[in-house]
Amino acid sequence: MVKWDFRLEHLEETSITFTGNLNDQQTYSDLRSVLNIQRATTRNHGTNSQYTFRWDYDINKFNSLTASLRYGKQDQMGLPGSVVYRTIFNH
Repeated sequence: MVKWDFRLEHLEETSITFTGNLNDQQTYSDLRSVLNIQRATTRNHGTNSQYTFRWDYDINKFNSLTASLRYGKQDQMGLPGSVVYRTIFNH
């Protein structure tokens, strides 16, 4: 029967690049008419990592002690692609 047990586990996930589109149109009207148009494409990617260190000690057949330590990090990045701004004035 093993009395001591040490484990080190590592889990890493990488997110797939997602592409999104943004279309925003705003119209203002006072003395003149103004139309603002914004278009952009976006990309997101990232990495998630997790480390776990675990210690087990068997006291007897029915009792044991367990301790663990978990460390994780998350890196995410969002990048704008092509961005287009357009303003139209109607007098």
